[in-house]
Amino acid sequence: MRYDRLTLLRYLSLASILVWLLFTALALFAPMPILNAIQWYLTCATLTAFSLTHALRRYESRRVLAAFLCGCVIATALEQLSTSTGVPFGYYVHTPALGPKIFSVPIIIGPTFFSL
Repeated sequence: MRYDRLTLLRYLSLASILVWLLFTALALFAPMPILNAIQWYLTCATLTAFSLTHALRRYESRRVLAAFLCGCVIATALEQLSTSTGVPFGYYVHTPALGPKIFSVPIIIGPTFFSL
């Protein structure tokens, strides 16, 4: 059975949401230490995958990539500005629980903002 591009992207979108639901249900009803350690990354990866596949169904690849990169750069820049000056979101600090950082902003912030 051969699938066209839109059908494949539809299945990938659905699969990413189902994986997200599975990991969320496991975290809520059967907590495991290893799952708790990577929950932020799993959530970010599955929601970003859904956002990208959903966008690719409507727009060409170059535009989606440009939107993703712009969203990540703008989100990271605004988070950096806010953690260092308090503008526009107020003073706060990202804890080490969010993983590796670029300057003082966790790497997953950009893709998470894009997926929202």
